[in-house]
Amino acid sequence: MKIQLFRLYEIVCRYLGYRPEDTRQECGVLTLRERFNTIVTEVATEVIKELPAEWLETVQSFTDSPLRHNAEEGSGTVLLPSGFVRLVSFRLEGWQRTLYAAGHPGDLLYRLQQQPVRALRGSDARPCCFLTNTTLGTVLTYFCSPSPDTTNSTSDTSRRIAEALYIPAPVVDRDGAIELPRLAVSAVAKRCAERLQQ
Repeated sequence: MKIQLFRLYEIVCRYLGYRPEDTRQECGVLTLRERFNTIVTEVATEVIKELPAEWLETVQSFTDSPLRHNAEEGSGTVLLPSGFVRLVSFRLEGWQRTLYAAGHPGDLLYRLQQQPVRALRGSDARPCCFLTNTTLGTVLTYFCSPSPDTTNSTSDTSRRIAEALYIPAPVVDRDGAIELPRLAVSAVAKRCAERLQQ
């Protein structure tokens, strides 16, 4: 749902015990409203990363993102959109299951993907993916080693994305509104209030 920033600010003020019109006093260098404006998108992004997936409403597709597939290694990368916050689902054609979460390069599972032993690596039956940072930006690195009987198959060289959904970063639009999940409004307001009290 879209909520105007001034409405969200009013909720934050209630948590702080202020009336919005009383917060025009200087708080150090910036007014409370100016400080709120500088942190609201960062706080909203943090809250969205922590929410249960079923609370999230704003989902976008990245099926058209550039994909590089290495058939010999059984791995590849997908360049993620610049506003990417959280993975909702990802599946390549030929995979037997959809992935709903991405790991990080520090995970043990990521280190196992570097092993030459095929049994330890992801496959079409049990693929895995990780969010990695490159010079191009954040990419989704996936592993799906082909089974030995399909290594010479041409189908593995032309992988395509079958499903790819993500949650975009919340931004303040021209009308001064921000898109937030309905059930996250109070969580964002509370966390903004906590930050402003520091």
